[in-house]
Amino acid sequence: MEEDYTDERLEEITRNKREDIKLGRWGPEKVKDVVGRILSEEKGDYERWKRSRDKVRQWAERRKAREEREKRKRAPGKVKRRNGRKAKKREYLFDIMPRWIKHSELPGYLNQKHGEQAWSILSCLISSDCRFNPGDPDWFSLSYREIAELTGTCEKTVRRVINKLEKAGYLSVIRGKFKGLKSSFKISDPLPTPKGPNTIKAVNGGFLGRRGKEPNLRYYQRGTQ
Repeated sequence: MEEDYTDERLEEITRNKREDIKLGRWGPEKVKDVVGRILSEEKGDYERWKRSRDKVRQWAERRKAREEREKRKRAPGKVKRRNGRKAKKREYLFDIMPRWIKHSELPGYLNQKHGEQAWSILSCLISSDCRFNPGDPDWFSLSYREIAELTGTCEKTVRRVINKLEKAGYLSVIRGKFKGLKSSFKISDPLPTPKGPNTIKAVNGGFLGRRGKEPNLRYYQRGTQ
């Protein structure tokens, strides 16, 4: 139980201390012992605080170094790969596709020859292939209903256009046995285009005017166009 320090009690303690000092009971040695004990406790607290601070700094430095390493890995041209065409597998938050295909006059050619929705459907399939197969073109699965939702067309139009693109050699299809099931698609590699990368500027993803080594482009093989 804590002692109730009233004014009378405090005055008594003060008076006793003064008497101890006069009689030599509260001399420098006792003061030194008390002060030393207090300083040792404070020193122990300071050492513990210093160790915890150093640990926090080390953790922050390691985290910063790890973020810098990850940033250098994500930077273009900094990732070491065995094969230039094979990219690291990851979930894309947006659709991608090779830039040179858009500048190869393929969109206008498809819409003119196979209908207005031909390019939007093929570009949807190309983006899906890049998402599912970041390395090289390969088989991937989509349903006709999903393609219709992504392109804003009806399933009947999707089926008709895909049949035309398959006959023209732009893709291969393995259709689901029952209605509503997913079908498997594979984009042709190399992809037939009106213009090849050799006639497309480097800023548009081609080889024209590019300095240094020519990169390996998706859906393109040298000597085919």
